[in-house]
Amino acid sequence: MTLSSECLDPADVMVDASRGQVAHSMPLGVLRALIQGESLSEVVPVALKLLERDPLASGGYFRGDLIRCLMEVPGQFWWHRPELWEQYRGALRAAALLRRELPPQEQSQFWSVLPGEF
Repeated sequence: MTLSSECLDPADVMVDASRGQVAHSMPLGVLRALIQGESLSEVVPVALKLLERDPLASGGYFRGDLIRCLMEVPGQFWWHRPELWEQYRGALRAAALLRRELPPQEQSQFWSVLPGEF
C-alpha cells in the first residue's frame, strides 16, 4: 500500500480540542496503515506529528487510538529509526500522563482490541 502525500499531510488534520480528538477529517489511511503495518516509513512520522498536537488523538475508535496503534509497530522499525523512537517515547509518556486524568471507562477503552479490517 502506498499512501499519497496528500493523505499524509498533518496540516490537513483538524483537532477537536473540546473532545481531545482528531476530527473525522483525519485520513483514515493513517490509522489503517498503522493497524495493518503498511507504509510505516511514511505513516509513523505523520502520526507522531499529530500526537505532538494531541497525545490522545483519535481516528474515531476511542480516545488515544493513534498512540495505541503506534504501540503495535514492530520493534525492528524503531531500531532502524532512533530519531523516531525518541519522538515516540515522548508521545507515549505524554499520552500516559493524560490517560490518568480520563474517567475509568475511557481509560479501559485504551486497551481495547484494535480493528483488524477496514
